[in-house]
This record gives sequence, C-alpha cells and structure tokens, in this order.
Amino acid sequence: MSTIKIISVGWGALNALNHMIDSGLTGADFIACTGSKYSLQMSKAPKKIWLTDGKE
Repeated sequence: MSTIKIISVGWGALNALNHMIDSGLTGADFIACTGSKYSLQMSKAPKKIWLTDGKE
C-alpha cells in the first residue's frame, strides 16, 4: 500500500502542514522543506529538510 507524502516548501506551506498535523490527519508522511532553520524548528513535521545554497 502506498503512503501519501505531504511535502511543504516555504513558510506558508509549513503553517498549512502544522495545521494538518494538529487536526490529526493520519495515513501520510509529513515532510517540511525550507531555507530557514528557525522555520524548521517551528515545524511539527517529523521529517525536515533544510534547503541551503551551500554558503553557510
């Protein structure tokens, strides 16, 4: 059986992802992606990807 993957990219999408998690949505893997370390810390997603240009 396939699992739905919900991938958020950017701050607005992270807010939406957090609302989905808070609402109790199940049966999906939540993945947060953004260039802001602070935003990733605030995300409730269990999987997080920090997008960087490699200069940091």
